[in-house]
Amino acid sequence: MPGRVLLAAVLCAALLLGICSLPGCAGKEAPTISSLDPESGAAGSKLKIIGQRFGATPSDSKVRIGGRVAESLSWSDTEVTAAVPSGLASGAQAVDLTTAGGSSNEVDFTVTGTAESNGPGGSGETPAIVNTMSAYMSRKGVDPTGYSFSVTKVSSTDPNWKTDQAEKLGLAGPYYFILRKSGANWTVVTAGSALTPQQMKAAGAPADLWQSVPTGYPKNQTDVIRVALLSMGVDATSVTVEPVDASASDPEWQLFVAHLQSMQPTYFVLHLVNGQWVVANSGGDV
Repeated sequence: MPGRVLLAAVLCAALLLGICSLPGCAGKEAPTISSLDPESGAAGSKLKIIGQRFGATPSDSKVRIGGRVAESLSWSDTEVTAAVPSGLASGAQAVDLTTAGGSSNEVDFTVTGTAESNGPGGSGETPAIVNTMSAYMSRKGVDPTGYSFSVTKVSSTDPNWKTDQAEKLGLAGPYYFILRKSGANWTVVTAGSALTPQQMKAAGAPADLWQSVPTGYPKNQTDVIRVALLSMGVDATSVTVEPVDASASDPEWQLFVAHLQSMQPTYFVLHLVNGQWVVANSGGDV
């Protein structure tokens, strides 16, 4: 009898050891989602998921949006970028993340439409709105060919206002738009390589549309100016940027000049907003 008891104890211990070797045991904790960036957008657009305990690599982990597994575009322990699956209905869709430690909490992402691939440059917006933004870029001397358009944020206080962005492979930063819906049509109110709170206010846009400049946006003044020139369709590879002046009363305002062989010197007024330099104004004489 004592031998049988000992055998049973050994078997139970082995079973417990086997269970604790499974994913989710041995001290691993479930991931936690703290925020989404943006909080709304079209199917086919990029979604950044911010939190902790995601793991350094995706391995067997996965992201679900609206119950569908989403394609992972980049992955780190605190930030994952995924593509919003196509075919999702407009409205709130739950986002969650599963790793070896378990499943995360759910955070709602608002799907604003379906990605379209027959507009100029790519997906993430309806063809009509893409054409509106493309026409605006053309009027400003920027060739829209090759750009991909997507929704970045829809105002929660007034859904007739939103911000979009246009990105092109090889360029250092996106081109941003403030759009307003009048009747059945969306129109571009203003656009540029960055949108400051002052620009938002001047455009009459709701305050909740303002977002901090996205992670990865250039912090060096020279690089910010290069991005601005690229967004204007100017080849900035050989540009020379020189500081001209800085405000004595407010050093967060600075003046620079850009020299290019193919054009007259262009001046840029830069403003430091939330730790990021953005172009407040530019031209041949500012």
